[in-house]
Amino acid sequence: MKIQCSCGAKYEIEVAPGMQPVQFVCANCGLDSSDFVNALIRKELDAPNPPVPAPPPPEPSPRRLRISTTRPASPAESPSPEAEQPESLFCARHQELAVERCVVCKKPICPKCMELFGCVCSPFCKARAVAQKTNVPIYAGQAFLAEARYWKKTGAIFAVVGLMLAGILGAWAWYAWFGSVPRVVFSIPFRNAAYAGGSYLANDQIVILHGGALARYDLKTGQKVWSRQLISAQAISDVAQRENAAAARESAMNPNENTPAELPSVVLQNARAALEGQFTLHASGHDVWTAAANVLTHYDWDTGRTLQKITLTNRYGEWVQQGDELQAIHAAASGAQTIARLDMAGGQLQTETVPGWTGQMPPASAGSPGGGASGGLPVSAGAPARPLNPQTVSRQAQHLTLPARLALPALLANSEHEQQLEQALNGGAPGVPQKPAAPPPSMGFTVIPDGANYVEFSSTLIKPHFVEQEAIQSAPEKSALDNPNLNSSDTS
Repeated sequence: MKIQCSCGAKYEIEVAPGMQPVQFVCANCGLDSSDFVNALIRKELDAPNPPVPAPPPPEPSPRRLRISTTRPASPAESPSPEAEQPESLFCARHQELAVERCVVCKKPICPKCMELFGCVCSPFCKARAVAQKTNVPIYAGQAFLAEARYWKKTGAIFAVVGLMLAGILGAWAWYAWFGSVPRVVFSIPFRNAAYAGGSYLANDQIVILHGGALARYDLKTGQKVWSRQLISAQAISDVAQRENAAAARESAMNPNENTPAELPSVVLQNARAALEGQFTLHASGHDVWTAAANVLTHYDWDTGRTLQKITLTNRYGEWVQQGDELQAIHAAASGAQTIARLDMAGGQLQTETVPGWTGQMPPASAGSPGGGASGGLPVSAGAPARPLNPQTVSRQAQHLTLPARLALPALLANSEHEQQLEQALNGGAPGVPQKPAAPPPSMGFTVIPDGANYVEFSSTLIKPHFVEQEAIQSAPEKSALDNPNLNSSDTS
């Protein structure tokens, strides 16, 4: 016969007729179910209940005198709860204080039982509750629920860590392949090369100066809003004709020089480069200006038409933008310098003249090396070297571009070296270094931009000081090779 304890443990008992009653105590939970097991055995064998032996008759006692007394009846003692049902407060399996009763069999259960089975005392009662469709409350302290919460929390932690790692890797991949790689926002092809250019960007709009063409584009759509041609074909042809006429006059004046003639296409290209190189773009807000030679032109932002054209009587140097203002300097032959300021918004031009240097230059003597110092900067590589006039050089330097100003010291040093070579070839003795020409006592003055203001700078020679260095050793008066008794012991 097979039986199952309320704790879920299963046992097998051999049943034979005439066997004695057994004592059954569950080895798992310690529950004594002997009466229940013996009843099952008797039912299995269909044996009647064994007769209860009659108690032996009591032995006769000697007769005694009985005295009857009346005593007050004592109140019946009420049984204590412990004596009435001592097992109801403790769990039969763990022998601990019960905190709940089984929903199915109403047995007391302790926290350990509830941790294992919930609100039932055993898997058997749990199966009965499922079979009977009994609503069993869920105990939150069950082991599998606690384990489920643990793994749920662990999974959430791993999910968060995984999302963070995926986000970091995604951000790195985006930055490495997309974020750090510049993308093309606007692009426009040019068919021909240009010799001048500039651009101005404002409010998703870009104004481009390419050679002799000025245009405005919309960066969002990439479409051209307007365009203007600043140089006409007739202007290029006129410049080319003047260049051809100048070349013809030079050939007529120097018939012995074999100067190769330039192709018409080269002449036109040089003329176009000369005209395009004069243009510069300046803009502030919606005010667009171009400067070319002595002409300043203001263009409308919406249509590109000419709003204002200013023609200057003097030829100014490079125009420099300071905020909403354009500034340039003009150096006159007298040494005075004129500062021009143009308000880009209003189109008003203001000029301010700074008088030239008033110091007296001592006249150079006719025989002094610097007596003919009236020349300026050399304009070509084949021009004859002439003594430089500081005032002329200072005036011409105001009209040079920034790269030309940077190269000016080297150009002046080369000119001075050519003058020394020419002097040595014309009148100097070979091998004898010539003294350099005496410099002028003053270099005049110049105006230097300083933000929105200008600084007047002048220099004066206080004391000349020259140092001569001989780079080549002078030849000996008599060579050792002229000795008729020359041998290997002689050294020079």
